[in-house]
Amino acid sequence: FTGNQSMSEKSNSGKGLYSEALLNFKPYYLTLGGRFDEFSLIHESVFTYRLAQKLDLSDVMFVKSSIGYGYKAPTFNQLYDKLSGNTELRSEKNNGFDFSFSHTLKPYNLEYELTYFENNISDLFGSDPTTFKSINLEEVKIRGFELATLWEQGKFSYDLAATYFTFLKNISTNEALLNRPEVSLSQKVSFDYSDSIKAHFDHKYIGSRDN
Repeated sequence: FTGNQSMSEKSNSGKGLYSEALLNFKPYYLTLGGRFDEFSLIHESVFTYRLAQKLDLSDVMFVKSSIGYGYKAPTFNQLYDKLSGNTELRSEKNNGFDFSFSHTLKPYNLEYELTYFENNISDLFGSDPTTFKSINLEEVKIRGFELATLWEQGKFSYDLAATYFTFLKNISTNEALLNRPEVSLSQKVSFDYSDSIKAHFDHKYIGSRDN
C-alpha cells in the first residue's frame, strides 16, 4: 500500500450527464438509460447504462428483466483515512442481470414478486482482515433470489422481504466472500388505527456468514 495523504489536502468534484428513454408498446415497455460521469478525485471518466423491460401478462401478472453496467468510485475515507485508507484502491465495476415475476392475488389482497439476480463484479471493495485496509477483490460472482410480499387486510398490513444467495465467491481465489450471509430476511407488521394512532413491529434475521 502507498502512504496516506491528508484528507484536508484533497478536494473532489464531479460532472455528470444522464439520459433516459421510455418506450411504450403496451403491453410491452422498454426503458433505456445511460450516464456519463467524471470524477476529479481519481481522474477517471466512465459511461454506465441500464436496459429494463416489462411485459404485462394480464392486469395482475407481470414479468420484468434488466441488464446494466454499474460503477462505484472509492470514497474519501476509503482512499485517505489514516487507519484504513488505500490510495491505490481501484474503482468497482459491476455487470448485472435480473429477472422478476410479479403477481397480485386480488381476492386475498396479496402481492408478491420473485426475482433472480446475477452480478459479476470486478475490483469489489473489501477490507483486509489483518490490516483492516481497504482493498479490491479482483473478480467476484454473486447469484441469488429475492422474494418480496405485501398483504393488506383492513387496517393491518404485512411486508416480507427475503434474500437467498446461491453463489457468493471470489472467482480469483475460489474462496467464499467473507461477512456476507447466505440468507437474510426482514418483516414488518403494521396497524393503522387512525392518522394519529399507528403501531409497527419490525423483525430482521441475518443468517450465518464466513468471517
